[in-house]
Amino acid sequence: MDRVVQIIGLYRQDLQGLDEESLRSCGEVWTINDWYRPYPWLKHPDRVYNLHPQESMTDVPPYRFVNWKQEYKEAISRGVKIITPFRYDAGLNTNLLPIYQLEETFSVTQLQCSIAILMGVAILKGVDKIILKGVYLREEEYKYQVEGILQMAEYARCRGIEVEMPYEKKWQEKRSLVFDWASVGNGLVPYWMRRSNVGNTLQIIIDGVISNGSKKY
Repeated sequence: MDRVVQIIGLYRQDLQGLDEESLRSCGEVWTINDWYRPYPWLKHPDRVYNLHPQESMTDVPPYRFVNWKQEYKEAISRGVKIITPFRYDAGLNTNLLPIYQLEETFSVTQLQCSIAILMGVAILKGVDKIILKGVYLREEEYKYQVEGILQMAEYARCRGIEVEMPYEKKWQEKRSLVFDWASVGNGLVPYWMRRSNVGNTLQIIIDGVISNGSKKY
């Protein structure tokens, strides 16, 4: 049976009318950050990825990451994998992102946002199909992410992985207007790849070894 991964962004309009059973019937469900806010009905995603260091989640506006520790603990108790590139509180048994494997495989341009990184993990795991849902990226704040996602889709397709992206045509039409990557190259390092926190409690760990050393990502 083909392995299908659905990567669920936070653009809730795309998932209107769906419930958890119908969503899960289409493949694995991977999502991000504070998914419980737009999708309170989604109690059992297979994976939740959060690339934010814990210290940055304390000063966000009140509509983001509300009660996130409790939400994460409850999700973990239901069997949800929470995956991060940083150590979180000891009480949160999170899996750690295989950041070094990603860096060795993909360019920094390809790894410019959470959605692209989830696509990269899916590629590394050899899935057969990647579907993006709830990934809009039309607002000014998120337009810079389009190029990395398109490059990741091209990489996947060259390796026989099917990629389904409802907004791809619109992204391609505006691709040259999104960001001038030619002037940046691989010099722009996303915050989750910076090593400034190495040595403290937010240390980045190698290749997805969970904080207690007992599981893989």
